[in-house]
Amino acid sequence: MLNHTILDWTTMFNRSLNKMIKEALQHCSYKCDIITSRSDILKAGAVIFHSTDVKLYDLPEERQRLHNQVYVFLNRESPHHVSIAIAMLTPKFFNLTMTYRVDSDFYYGYGRLQRITKLSDPKKIWTWEKVQRIIKMKTKSVLQFVSHCSTPSLREVYVEELKNYINVTVFGSCNSNPCRNKCEENAIAEHRFYLAFENSVCRDYATEKLFDRMAQLLIPIVLKKSIYRHFLPDGSYIAADDFSSPKALADYLSIVEKNITEYMKIGNNFRYFEWTQNYITSTIGSYGLPAINSMCELCKLLHKGMRQSRAVDFGDWWYAQGMCQQDYAHLLINGFHE
Repeated sequence: MLNHTILDWTTMFNRSLNKMIKEALQHCSYKCDIITSRSDILKAGAVIFHSTDVKLYDLPEERQRLHNQVYVFLNRESPHHVSIAIAMLTPKFFNLTMTYRVDSDFYYGYGRLQRITKLSDPKKIWTWEKVQRIIKMKTKSVLQFVSHCSTPSLREVYVEELKNYINVTVFGSCNSNPCRNKCEENAIAEHRFYLAFENSVCRDYATEKLFDRMAQLLIPIVLKKSIYRHFLPDGSYIAADDFSSPKALADYLSIVEKNITEYMKIGNNFRYFEWTQNYITSTIGSYGLPAINSMCELCKLLHKGMRQSRAVDFGDWWYAQGMCQQDYAHLLINGFHE
């Protein structure tokens, strides 16, 4: 049995992990102590390292590591945006993983759709009348909020091509067109589709831009369909790689827009809101459901005992061949389809 104490060795994007862990564990039936002083490392059953905050010169000394102590890799970024120090660590430095990957020891994603049950919060369940009312108020086509201008996926290349065939409203720092608060609220209310193109095309990498926009009743458009089969029911999203070109995608979106009755209707090829009658959205925030579940599972492990990590060799697991596809959007434009 491991010590029921968790030490946050690093910050998370230069902010304290301590608050996030404590708030997540408030909802956990297992109790663990959270400490922040590195001098107390020998008291910790688990030590958490956030990927982008790891520095090679700022790690525990090997002699400080206890044989029954677990080092946890915490990460919510794609391999393209993880500290280079991670690749330079020994293969067995981490015992456990807590990431957006569904094969992590502790899944820590950005959100999910949950089946409606008798226990679901009625306030989170959409009535079909309300869905119809909101959708009928939408008058504009495609929306994108973007802050990273040059990306490993080259999503920006696809978007520029798509603009030639359909109206795309882009807000963000890349085109010096900021949009916050009321502006963002109005844009979401006016548009039908949202470009949920990630900066990286990597296995299981689906961020809040997907789940938040679905919760706001925009139809998400994603780059690669196979990534989203784990998260979304069929017919709830549109995938760019289902189309031969950006023009073909734009033509399809125009058809959907022009037939607003079919766009709304349940039970046909345009059933993009049928999910609202079967699911509720759970988005992440700082301390959302995935954080609560993953931290609680870690605490539970400290109570019940260590299990074999799924990432026996961390480097092989995290940097496996085919994990990410560089320049994916550019490949799509040039006719690449798997």
